[in-house]
Amino acid sequence: MAWTQKVLRVDLATGSCTPEALNMDWAHQYLGQRGLASRY
Repeated sequence: MAWTQKVLRVDLATGSCTPEALNMDWAHQYLGQRGLASRY
């Protein structure tokens, strides 16, 4: 696993994938992938 400070937003309806910058405040509040996934 690599830390790239990005989130990949996937739209299942259109099949598109859009990279977004990771909100670092959320990264510190919600540790780990499961925590961040619950926030996004």
